[in-house]
Amino acid sequence: MGSGSSFPTRNDSSPPDDHPGVVKRIPIEMKPRVGLAGALRSVGSLGRRGAGLRSTFSLELENGEVERIRREFEMYQLSRRAEMSDASRKVNKLENENRRLRAELQALQKTCDKLRTQRDASSEASNQALERARCFEDDRNKVQRQFKLFKEGKDRELRHLLRSKERAERALYNINPEALNEVRGDGGNGDSADGLDSVGQLSLGSEPSIESFLQESLWRPLDPHQAGATCGGVGGRDWQHLSLASSPPAPDAVIRVYIAVSHDLSHDLISFMKAREGSLRQICAADEKYLTIMTFAYGPQLEGDESAARISAIRRKEMERSSIIVAVISDEVNRCLEEDILSSYMSSDAGAVIIVLHTTSGNNLSQVVRGDERFTVIDDDGASLDQKLIRLGDEMECNIQKMLGHTLPPGGAPGHRVLDNVPDCRCPDVFEENHQREMLLGALECPWEVKRHRLLDKLDDHMSNAGHQPPLLVLGRPGSGKSHLLARWMTEVATREPSCLVMYHFVGSPADRSSCVLNMVQRLSAQIWGFLPGHHHTITHPSEEFPRLLEKLSTMVPEGIVLVFDSADRFINCEDDLRWLLDPIPVKIRIILSADVQACPLSWRSWLTLEIAPFSDAEVEQLIQNVHPLADCFLPDDMEQQVIRSRQGRENTPLYLTILIWLLRSKSQRPDLGACLDGSDCQGLFGLAINDLLEQHRKESGVVKQALTFISVSRSGLPEFVLFDLVPELTSETWSLVYDHLSQHRLLAIRCGRVILVHQQGVAALQSVLMLSGSMEASRDRLIQYYLDLLKSNACTRHLVDELLGLLHESNHLPRLRECLSSVDVFVGLYSRGRTDKLLTYWQSIGLDSLSVVNEYFEIIKKLEAATDTVSPHVAGLYEVLGKFSRVLGLPYQALLAFQQSLDIYESLDPDLPAVGRCFYQIGSLHALSGRVDTAESHFKQALNNWEINSATCHDQWVLGTLESLTSLYKQQGKNVLANSHSKKRAALKLQAASHCEVKNAE
Repeated sequence: MGSGSSFPTRNDSSPPDDHPGVVKRIPIEMKPRVGLAGALRSVGSLGRRGAGLRSTFSLELENGEVERIRREFEMYQLSRRAEMSDASRKVNKLENENRRLRAELQALQKTCDKLRTQRDASSEASNQALERARCFEDDRNKVQRQFKLFKEGKDRELRHLLRSKERAERALYNINPEALNEVRGDGGNGDSADGLDSVGQLSLGSEPSIESFLQESLWRPLDPHQAGATCGGVGGRDWQHLSLASSPPAPDAVIRVYIAVSHDLSHDLISFMKAREGSLRQICAADEKYLTIMTFAYGPQLEGDESAARISAIRRKEMERSSIIVAVISDEVNRCLEEDILSSYMSSDAGAVIIVLHTTSGNNLSQVVRGDERFTVIDDDGASLDQKLIRLGDEMECNIQKMLGHTLPPGGAPGHRVLDNVPDCRCPDVFEENHQREMLLGALECPWEVKRHRLLDKLDDHMSNAGHQPPLLVLGRPGSGKSHLLARWMTEVATREPSCLVMYHFVGSPADRSSCVLNMVQRLSAQIWGFLPGHHHTITHPSEEFPRLLEKLSTMVPEGIVLVFDSADRFINCEDDLRWLLDPIPVKIRIILSADVQACPLSWRSWLTLEIAPFSDAEVEQLIQNVHPLADCFLPDDMEQQVIRSRQGRENTPLYLTILIWLLRSKSQRPDLGACLDGSDCQGLFGLAINDLLEQHRKESGVVKQALTFISVSRSGLPEFVLFDLVPELTSETWSLVYDHLSQHRLLAIRCGRVILVHQQGVAALQSVLMLSGSMEASRDRLIQYYLDLLKSNACTRHLVDELLGLLHESNHLPRLRECLSSVDVFVGLYSRGRTDKLLTYWQSIGLDSLSVVNEYFEIIKKLEAATDTVSPHVAGLYEVLGKFSRVLGLPYQALLAFQQSLDIYESLDPDLPAVGRCFYQIGSLHALSGRVDTAESHFKQALNNWEINSATCHDQWVLGTLESLTSLYKQQGKNVLANSHSKKRAALKLQAASHCEVKNAE
């Protein structure tokens, strides 16, 4: 049984037994195997499960388990075969897909090859076309250049012929006027503008109506004594002031009152004027004017006293500058007072001379003025001095109102401005034209000039050169006379070329608004719009819009346009904001800039350059001879030679030499003469002048230092009354002496009613001599507090707002800055002058964006409205200004809310007010911008209905805007009949408004 493996072999190590063939080894008990391997063993090894001692030959498996395993194996085999068949089908499918894609790829490759061939052919054809176009463009440019040169040559010949004709006509007119009329053939109705008409018609062509406007706007001087020019494009009427350049008039921005009082009445008069001066200042401040009252007490003086003679000369100068002269006379009247009063009315241009007599016995002066109707005499018998002074105050107020053009009675002084309707919220001098005019007159103010014909000839050559010309750059050191050279050249050009338009811009200190390029462009653009017909708008992108505007205007001016920018390197961010100067300039435009040779941007160095060279010996001698009569002294010959020798190694500029000669005048008899000749620059000479001043006023040196310190810490100068308020110990006599001394040395000047430091070297010298490093902060804080007190007292003027906000921003006083910006008077003042960018800059330094600023002002006006018991038109006006401000910032929703609030308040007051129609127009404009045509049309119609009610008294600009907006809407809707009707009505109303303005100006 079993296999043969259980039999003994030869190698069996068991010992032989008596019973061979019998194995004595005991079988091993084994557990049955459950796996497949155990089930597939040989049959001899199967046995029954559960046996205790089974033999390996008798192991058996149960039939049920074998069947189960067989079925599982078959199922596994079937599933594997199914997977293999699926995989085979997928392989076949992928092979078919691969063959299809390979065929498509071959087709696409053939298409790409075809398209690539077509592209190469098109590219070659395009290159050939571009080459032909380049050749055509070169030919065209060549023809254009030749034509422009030919045209400019012929135009120049024509202008020369016309000027020759005009000179001949003038000469013939001087010989025989009737013969001139016969030559012209106009029967005596012709004028010297015929030549200009001919040039205008040749140049303008399709727009002949512009020449007549140019003839009325451009000033044509009739004789060489009229110093002519063209003012920034506004016409000849503004340039007639240049004939007064040799003796400039009193500044328009200040009303000066000179008070001469007897010594015994000075205390009472000063006390009265302190109480009354505030109300007089408010009257002037309402019209953006300054009031300066200079009080001089006439006491006993010694004959032959040098200081007394100097004071007398200063008094005469002050009387010549004053608009109103007041004399308060008692019995103790001296000879100087009598002479000054009697000569004031005869020698000055004073608007009024008021005499207050408080005498018990008649004197010579009282007898003269009592019988003269030219004097306003206050001499009430039996009246006390206080009563006479009260009447004096009323007379002064009456005269001030007359000078300001007020029609109020003398007793009714206008209070502070109230924004009842806010007509257009625009100031008459938005771009500070008066400031530019005074800077021009200040540049011309040099009676001891040295004629430098070479520089003037260079400027003339640049103007007369043909073709495109880059800007001409005038370089020189500070004080070399760049401003005076350009100002004088402009006057000569305007006299010589009356049909040439000269536009200018002088840049002041960096804190001045004139240093902003955008302000300069907007100012000149506003003047250019006067020459161009059509719609006018404010320029916001100078680099793009302003050159196009100049090019358009140049086609309408026969002799072309000249732009002069003085001290252009002082513009804020000048190199970027003036990058349009690097582009080609039109043929008929010439641009001239002056800059400091050390601060000039590198990108400007490639332009044509005219550098002002130092003075030669002959020019220095000529300057000394010109200064002698003005300085009322003559330097000895040896001192003149010392000046000529000492200029080697020095600045050697006109400013330096002028200050040096004035110092030598005052120090010619002193032992420190060598200190003047040792000064190497203007700053050192300015320091000597200041030390000389302090030496002359030893007793008042502390007061003088305080006044000069306040002037140095201000940003754009100080009015004189502010100096008197900040330094109460400063008397009119002391200040007049100080200003006269420093103005002679070109350190101080009065521009637009404010005392300023003229040169930057003077600022540095003042800070060095007075050692202001420690006292400047205290003086600045005191000045800020003074302006804050004025702001709280409703004395909000243009100068106050600019100075206060600028000082707070520079000092980084953010809480105070926010307090000032929260004032509605400050907000309206800045917006009315177009200072929206500055207003946003101040708010951004605090941390507010545009939307937050509008919401801030909305809440402020709401609080103001809640604090008012009755409905106030002032609040309605503030809402209206806020709406305009929001519209400028591009916030139409906030603007609509503000205009709606203003409309509600105006309608609650009176539905027929013109302000109601203006609000309807503003709201309709916002709806039109948003595309709500029907709503906009409804509001425009309501605005017109309001105007028809007030047509007799309403001549506002919004009426023309309403008619223009309705015309545009009707044209878009195809309603041409209504559009033409409103257009005709607008034209008629425009003519009516123009005639109304002429009548008003005539009055």
